[in-house]
Amino acid sequence: NHLISIDDDALRVKTDIFLNILHNEISGIRLEVPGNINILTITGEGVGEWQESQPAGSRQVSIPFTYGIKGSAVVRVSAEKPFTDGLAVDFSGMRVLGTVRETGTIGVELNTSAEIKVAEQTGLEKIPVARLPATLVERSAKPMRLGFKYLKHPYSLVLNVEKHEKIAVPMAAVHSASAVTLFTEDGKVVHR
Repeated sequence: NHLISIDDDALRVKTDIFLNILHNEISGIRLEVPGNINILTITGEGVGEWQESQPAGSRQVSIPFTYGIKGSAVVRVSAEKPFTDGLAVDFSGMRVLGTVRETGTIGVELNTSAEIKVAEQTGLEKIPVARLPATLVERSAKPMRLGFKYLKHPYSLVLNVEKHEKIAVPMAAVHSASAVTLFTEDGKVVHR
């Protein structure tokens, strides 16, 4: 499950990798990571010191376990991609190498005064935010704007980020107010 946060200066990603290990114990996993994303931290129960390498033109991260893992395990990866001059940002996920089956979800939140639009999506199905897993929604500090699911790699999501100017507003005192907020199924919020 990927939580993508759009901030003023970067695209930040918090990824939870849920492993279901059958038959044998494993001593670690390898991730294939896009070259334009910076890994900040990798945590989880039994996770050892991770290392990056670049065999055969792909960027990989080896994550050893301090003991053999069998059954269920969770690895949490925190990463970021600083914004460049353009306002189109892409995300193609992190692929766990050597897996038999992989599925996942992506939730997008907005932590800045900007607007996001999907420019391109490949290998992804757009889903209502309400259908995202609770563990993903609970990690979000802001309401989710977009939701996607995928069944396998490769996939790609390109978002256009349109930053809005911050406008100074005069200070005011409100003596009485009445507001109604409507949350739609596709994740939009309408105020009156």
